[in-house]
Amino acid sequence: RFVLKTSMTVGILFVAVVALFCIYSTIDAQLVVESANLPVEIVELAPDNDEIDLTALVSINSDIIGWITVDGTNIDYPVLKGENNDYYLARDYTRKWATAGSIFMDFRNSANLGDVLTIIYGHRMGYGKMFSDVTLFADGDYFANHLTGSFFNDDKKYSLRTVAFALVSATDQSIYDVMHSRGDMSVVRKIYESAKWRNGLLPPDGHFVLLSTCDARDRSMRDVLLMHVE
Repeated sequence: RFVLKTSMTVGILFVAVVALFCIYSTIDAQLVVESANLPVEIVELAPDNDEIDLTALVSINSDIIGWITVDGTNIDYPVLKGENNDYYLARDYTRKWATAGSIFMDFRNSANLGDVLTIIYGHRMGYGKMFSDVTLFADGDYFANHLTGSFFNDDKKYSLRTVAFALVSATDQSIYDVMHSRGDMSVVRKIYESAKWRNGLLPPDGHFVLLSTCDARDRSMRDVLLMHVE
């Protein structure tokens, strides 16, 4: 009887622990998703009629340097630029800790898209949050139907045209060494030539934006969307 009673107690405790873990996991997952939501005060300042009130956005966080949108997708976010590339990996637009992080530009890039290649990073979150939709461009039909976007800063709206979607190594220094890639068309050509999908010929010069997020299958790889500043 003692052995039976002990076994029943252990069994009950085990079920209780599993139940608590499931509850915690559900709550934790909800918190992660919620951390990817933009604060209401920022949503209200989204670009309207091709204009943006960057002064109001900067009053919320001085690191906000613009807003990026890819038409027909959930990519519609302010862009931050910190003193390094670590700060906004796990902080929201009000500088609070957040698992989902924020959308941010490489700190070595020019905020006005003046470099040959400007890299903008975002986590691949669930429910279409952050840069999750970048991974959808791996589908040819999706790529072909989402070819335009915009970047707003304090004095201008830049039109963006999708050029290519590629899978690259997260440790490829030729791409992610921004001191090199920001001023060299050879990096843009490399991405274009290795792309899974391309939209027409690569413009011979100009300025490009690269949206970068983690690949869904291989964490050592990055899904990247190359867009030309028109």
